[in-house]
Amino acid sequence: MDTFIEAFKKFLQDVKPPISPSTVKNYSLDIQRFIDWYQKEFQASFSPKGLSPQIATLFKDALVKQGNSLPTAERH
Repeated sequence: MDTFIEAFKKFLQDVKPPISPSTVKNYSLDIQRFIDWYQKEFQASFSPKGLSPQIATLFKDALVKQGNSLPTAERH
């Protein structure tokens, strides 16, 4: 899974106009948090091919239940 995160970081670093290193770091941590949740929730290895709007909503709802604000959950 590290390969996926590294590819995502590279994508973010190549965006034009450039985004800040802090944004790259935060977005990468957000994606890692999602992947960790996905694997725990579905007891399966993460694959982007298996994503759907419903899964994104489940993740957002889980973040809110954990005490995150709605705007924070939506950013993740």
